[in-house]
Amino acid sequence: MNITIKVTKEHKDGSADAQVTFDKEALEYMVEYAVVGMLKEYCDKKDKEWNPDAKAKPTRKTSTPKKEVRRRT
Repeated sequence: MNITIKVTKEHKDGSADAQVTFDKEALEYMVEYAVVGMLKEYCDKKDKEWNPDAKAKPTRKTSTPKKEVRRRT
């Protein structure tokens, strides 16, 4: 998996413009991570709607495997 971030312009307010490039494996991982996150958020919201008197539950853990990301400096 390869993800590269190249800062193209830094702004006075501390923000920056950047170019992000990644391979197919990285794209698949990012999409899977986003979808799992959205499903988790939806389930947490529905839990609160269906049982508003329940005490807050700990955040659900995702089953997304952790992958090592190499960083270039």
